[in-house]
Amino acid sequence: WSLDGEVIGTSNTLVVTQPGTYSVTVTLPDGCSINDQIVIAFVSADLSIEKTVDNLTPAISDNVVFTITATNNGPATATGINVIELLPSGYTFVSSTLPLGTTYDNVSGIWDIGDLALAETATMTITATVNATGTYLNTVSITSTSDDPDTTNNSASVGLVPDTIAIVTQPICAADTGTIEIPVLTDGTYSIDGGLTYLSSNIFTGLAPGDYTVITMIGTITNTPTLITITVQDTTAPVFVETLPADVTVECDAVPTVEIL
Repeated sequence: WSLDGEVIGTSNTLVVTQPGTYSVTVTLPDGCSINDQIVIAFVSADLSIEKTVDNLTPAISDNVVFTITATNNGPATATGINVIELLPSGYTFVSSTLPLGTTYDNVSGIWDIGDLALAETATMTITATVNATGTYLNTVSITSTSDDPDTTNNSASVGLVPDTIAIVTQPICAADTGTIEIPVLTDGTYSIDGGLTYLSSNIFTGLAPGDYTVITMIGTITNTPTLITITVQDTTAPVFVETLPADVTVECDAVPTVEIL
């Protein structure tokens, strides 16, 4: 076996890894030989797609940048390549950067790449604003008019969990308890014990004074832990310079002022 004049094999079988015109010479027992040529042209192209985001825990209204990379793993040139990158409801499109000769429509989500040669890549970035509500899991997929022998690498997803500010209700009296209300995020679960347990409810009531580590999780991604302290209010009895009337009662959450006395 030979390719471009170079001998590449001597057995009766040959594993072909690149297209071209192969020459084969068969030597018969009587010493005669037969020469022939075989033209190999690859028609399949294994495409793959990858996606990353520059910040997994942004604040609401922050901008994040998604990077999408399409690759042709070959062996043939891939033709008619389209990537579907439609932002979910958790984001608002700001801008995109594209390779020369490609186009992107943020309304339809179609990134029209065209053709990619063997081992060639194309990379696009999308800048988007993180919304207060919506879905944050962003999935991209790739297709082409060429035969793709492996479709398991034709989609990729990346998600994030925005950092939020919880609403805290502190105790009024020593016997009272506090409440932590975590802003609701789509598909979120919520923890106030540093991630030991997560609940579907975002409101935690009856909390005794102490420290609580608040985390929101979507899928397997968590936002930045926030330390919240439930504090006992000062219940020290007031000191009066004169005796209270017999019909006046003082409570820790309604200490009368001097004017009332």
